Amino acid sequence: MTAQLKLVRLSMVAFLVYHLAHCQTTESAVLFQGPVREVLEHRCIHCHHYYAKNGGLNLQDRKSVFQGDKTGPFIIPGKPRESRLWTAMFPPGHPNVMPGDGWQLPQDKVKAFMEWIETGAYWPEGRDGKLKMKRYLVELDDYL
Repeated sequence: MTAQLKLVRLSMVAFLVYHLAHCQTTESAVLFQGPVREVLEHRCIHCHHYYAKNGGLNLQDRKSVFQGDKTGPFIIPGKPRESRLWTAMFPPGHPNVMPGDGWQLPQDKVKAFMEWIETGAYWPEGRDGKLKMKRYLVELDDYL
């Protein structure tokens, strides 16, 4: 194999790796800015913010979520089933599933969280990544 052919193959592999990584980041960003952020701001942050860290969990910004506490981060990008946020929200058969208001998240939101974490759990830094507490919202249409 010639040096030129090796260089072409290496360039193609590098391009594919970059493209796949960029697609995952883009998908994860779209999920965060859409359904994930909506749920966090409307359903989670009321009990899990700077001053009311129920269960030790502060969901108000990226650093708090990815740094976590003494036992580690709350989200492990690419590993939803190992992420403490996921296991708190969706423990199979557990009576204290979050959100704790008795209204479990609809399946489309559950799927969005799973895909968001699987694709890298994009969460912007700085002001764009700081969640704002919004009016508590349960959409009854999701349950009818």
